[in-house]
Amino acid sequence: PKAGRCLDAANNPLLETGVTAAGLQSGRQPPEPARVGCLRGAFHTDKELWRDWIDTRPEWKTQEFRNELSDLVNTLRESGPLKSFAAMQRFCSRHPQAKMSDSRGFYAFRIDTARHRYYLRFFPVKKEYHFYIWCYRTDQLVTGRPEPDYSLVYGPNADKRMRAAVRKARNQNER
Repeated sequence: PKAGRCLDAANNPLLETGVTAAGLQSGRQPPEPARVGCLRGAFHTDKELWRDWIDTRPEWKTQEFRNELSDLVNTLRESGPLKSFAAMQRFCSRHPQAKMSDSRGFYAFRIDTARHRYYLRFFPVKKEYHFYIWCYRTDQLVTGRPEPDYSLVYGPNADKRMRAAVRKARNQNER
């Protein structure tokens, strides 16, 4: 995978090979029309990984895509956060800037390749699913359109910022 903008590449070899902390502005997912599907999974034991696929556009699930996704997952399993549940917890704790502060407390990352974009959400707590990898075709992403600022919803002090944004919008509407 081709590396994107890395927030902590100096201290993490996986980031150097392509995992990008999604952060508050770049962590949002594109619209569904560009989505190939989603791979989700859970650790049944610390190292035993269960996963399943949710199709969005089955016609885009080509052999080339399957090979790329398989290589990506194998890399994450061999030397990254999907090696074990404990490895995921360590990876997330080393990247606090990637924590999204909604009620689910997940960590968001992004991997870009020549033809696809992968949004990874890690949930390093005991629950039904521990990760989601949302897969998109980059040639289908819409560009040049205004996008919402999810930092209001997921960033640090999100509640304060949300209230301030609502007050600002009300003040502008009253004028």
